[in-house]
Formats: sequence, C-alpha cells, structure tokens
Amino acid sequence: MNNILYYPILKWKTGEQCALSKSNFNTQNFLPIIELVEELEPEDFFSKVHNCYNGSIIYDTVRCDQDRSLLSSYAAYAYEHHIEAYPLLYPNDIYDQIETISKITSKVSVKIPIPEDIDGESTQDILNSLIPYSSDTLIDLIFDAGEVLTPQIANIVFATYKYLLINNETLINKFNNLVVCLTSFPEQLTIDSGESTSYIRYDIQIFSKLRSYFPTYKLSYSDYGVTKFTESELDFRLMKYGTLPKIKYTTYDKYYIHKGKKDRIHGIYTRSIKDMCKEIIKSPYYSGQEFSYGDQIIYEKATLPTAGPGNSPQWVTYCANHHLTLVMEQLSNLSSV
Repeated sequence: MNNILYYPILKWKTGEQCALSKSNFNTQNFLPIIELVEELEPEDFFSKVHNCYNGSIIYDTVRCDQDRSLLSSYAAYAYEHHIEAYPLLYPNDIYDQIETISKITSKVSVKIPIPEDIDGESTQDILNSLIPYSSDTLIDLIFDAGEVLTPQIANIVFATYKYLLINNETLINKFNNLVVCLTSFPEQLTIDSGESTSYIRYDIQIFSKLRSYFPTYKLSYSDYGVTKFTESELDFRLMKYGTLPKIKYTTYDKYYIHKGKKDRIHGIYTRSIKDMCKEIIKSPYYSGQEFSYGDQIIYEKATLPTAGPGNSPQWVTYCANHHLTLVMEQLSNLSSV
C-alpha cells in the first residue's frame, strides 16, 4: 500500500510553531495546513515557516483575508521564490481566484464541506467546476466533515463519505489526492476542575474503515489536532481567576483531557501540572518518554523536582507535538496493513 499522507490543520501561533520545530518524522508524508490567525506579510510568514519547518506546506488565509488579496500575494511570493507552499481554496474561490492562482502554482488544495451545505453548491458541481484546471495543476480535494463527537454523527459521516466515494469515482480520479478531514476533539470542553475525561477518536476510526472499504482509492488524512481551541486565545484580563491548566493527550483510540484544580482561598493547586503528569506516565496509555518531545517533557515535569509547570503556549507545544507524532505513527502502521 502507498504511504498515507497526513494533512494536520495547525493554527499559526507560537505553540504550534514550536511543536513543528520539535517534530522528527518523514516530511514526505506530512503536509501541514497552516491556518493564519493574523495578517502577515508574505516575506515574514514564509521566513517564520522556514525557521521551524523545512517541508512543503499548505497555507489557509481565510480567517484574516476577506478580499483574498493575502492569498494572492502569498501565491505570487511562493512562486517567485520557488517555495514549496500551496494555497488552500474554498468553493467560492473557484470562480474568483483559481484561474489566476493556478497559473502561478503547481498545486492547490480545495476544502469542500461534507455533507453538502444545504444553501451551497452540490459536490458534483464543485468538482465539475474544478475539472478545467486539473490537467495543468495538481488539485487536492479536502472533504471536511467537521466535528464528529457521537456514534450517531459518526455513522452519518461514514455513510456520507461512502456515498461520495461510490457515486463520484470517475470525477474524483481526475484529481491528485483525496483527503478525509474531520475531528473528534471537541472545540468546547466540558470538564470540571480536578477531573479527567476522554473522547472516542471516531475520526481515525472512520478513516481506517474507509480505507478498508475502498482499497483502490489513495486516501489521505487530515484532522484539527488538540489545539483547535486553545486557552492562549483567551483574554486573561477579563477573567477573575485565570484558567486552570489542562493536558490533552492523544492515544490510538481516544483523546484524554486532564484538568487541574485550585484552592482559590489559599491560592494553591490541589491537582497541579506535576500531579497530572505523574498520572499520565503511570497510565497504560502513556507512549513513553522517548516517543516524542512532548512525552519527554511530560516525564520530566512528573519526575524532576526543579521542573516548572510551563505556560499555556508551551503546553500547546507539548500536546500538539505528541499528537502529530502519534498520528504519523498510526498512519504509518495503517499503510502497512
């Protein structure tokens, strides 16, 4: 079987940047989708990417680029400087941007909602609109199902992907890669202080099952990791007590979340970062201190008396680094099946 490509969606913030810089795996099978959260000049952005990662990337400017001028400037800059960075487009961009951008890039990715938006174009119409550009430009189709948090939603999403693949085989084969994009890590966490909880990874279950149903398709995988929503985005000036620390830890079949607890009266933690790290390294799902940079830090914070707790961006780094490393290993194992 061909190696599975991994397209993780990463917000372009300090924690995720450090997670990339601390990663150590084959970049040929790893193509991060970098989601900009603020407008940056092309030279500034690509310089920062180069400082922390030396592989190809996809950039998504939609959050800070209403008129799509930033997207065009990035495409032009990457083309002029021979940078292996490619734009992420949305269905609306097919009519406004792709004709121009396809002339200055060898590859684009298009994110398409699944199931179809009730008020939007049909999937077949979107694919037919892309066909004229597919002969000269490699086009990755990223079918995004969003959050999949319950077995009922998982069943619907799996059936929708099946329908898509069965009924559009001729169309889909005209494109470069077909990317299954979804997440089972919730954007809003409901967990009490001092508690731990877990979420079933329907995302990887669905992807694995689709591969077994459709062995002739070259399916790739994309997820939102464990940093889609991070506390580094909160305004602590508006919070009376700040926020309690959390550790988000990915395993082959679950996402585990551990939350700290604080005695507000005495100002001391009754479940600290160190306490949670000790729990993780003693758990049956701990990957081991040598598995990733994030796992090494968790081990050090659990065992070294001098290890500090770390701040929110640092914990984004540790958790994201572990997640990326684990998913890469998991996909590598699926490739050999």
